[in-house]
Amino acid sequence: MSNIKNYLKSIFLFGFKYKCIFCNGHFSRFLPIGLKNNITLSLIGGGYCYFLFPRCHSTDRERLIYWYIVNKTNILNLDKTINLLHVAPERNLQKILKSFSNIEYVSGDFNLLVNCDVILDITDIKFKDNFFDVIICNHVLEHVKNDQKAMHELFRVLKPKGIAIL
Repeated sequence: MSNIKNYLKSIFLFGFKYKCIFCNGHFSRFLPIGLKNNITLSLIGGGYCYFLFPRCHSTDRERLIYWYIVNKTNILNLDKTINLLHVAPERNLQKILKSFSNIEYVSGDFNLLVNCDVILDITDIKFKDNFFDVIICNHVLEHVKNDQKAMHELFRVLKPKGIAIL
């Protein structure tokens, strides 16, 4: 039901100023996201911002990661299969990465409520050493109590010359 509601709302924001790389929608403006109060408005990177696409609700950070993957790596065009770990996956990025036939996609989060393949403790990753060609772990480490242990684990499961987007 929310997809239909988002689609109908997006019709009123139709325009050619912005185009979404996930839903291919054309819009005149973004929707707001965040909290609008005196505390969050004073935080750098916090507060009430306009960067949410009306139809698919993709955020600026997931669009930036996808842009980087498409324009600065060759992982989507390789003839070989690559293993990709996506920690705390963003919905739109997850959907598009799963659609590539050369990607063995694994998503993980510690929260059972998130739509993921595995329950994942980032400080104790249950995969063998040098397993993943690519790891995406966006806006996660700042929430981890022992971030050094988490980074060690990410490095352990990342193949030599692998790509980590953190």
